[in-house]
Amino acid sequence: FNLFPNPNNGIFSIDFTTLMELQNYTVTVLNLSGKIVFRSSMSQEDIKQFNLSHLRKGTYILMISTTQIMLTQKFTKG
Repeated sequence: FNLFPNPNNGIFSIDFTTLMELQNYTVTVLNLSGKIVFRSSMSQEDIKQFNLSHLRKGTYILMISTTQIMLTQKFTKG
């Protein structure tokens, strides 16, 4: 999946076009201490915009998971 822009100000988009075969998935954002700061169940979409501007500056890990797979990507909120 493609997360853009990265780094960002907490407002970013995820391009899910490569994951289109997935029906439902969970998007989870963790800080580097492992604390969940955002979690949402999603359904099939091409591009989804997120607004996590309330988060502190730093590096976060975004996870996309289903019952069968887990994908991760780091992003920086400046």
